[in-house]
Amino acid sequence: MGEALDRVLDLRDHVYAWTGHPHHPGEPGAAEHDARVWDYAKDLLREELTAGEPNVHEAGDVLHRPRRTREDVCALPAADAAARADAHHIAGRGSMAVELGHLPAARAELERLREPRRRLVDADDDKGDA
Repeated sequence: MGEALDRVLDLRDHVYAWTGHPHHPGEPGAAEHDARVWDYAKDLLREELTAGEPNVHEAGDVLHRPRRTREDVCALPAADAAARADAHHIAGRGSMAVELGHLPAARAELERLREPRRRLVDADDDKGDA
């Protein structure tokens, strides 16, 4: 273990030596940093969840539905920036739940996502009637 830590420290020193060089990749951006944090969090949460038998077909279906519903919400003419941001956020929560293997939570997020779609469709229908 000590040798592995020494190698990591050597690599870190090497990276710092290249800071400012035109070919140095630099620090990760905010999106990449967030993705790394979420990956780490998902790994920790997976360890805490009880192992159940995964239903890959059902998980794929549950994962696809929030994405499709998000696209539907964002495509509605009545959808403003806040509604689109909410749709992205809720669909992301549903996707995260599927990745963690928690299908009931993913279904709950899908239901949360369907509510703004119903509200926006009703708003479009009201504009069409006026």
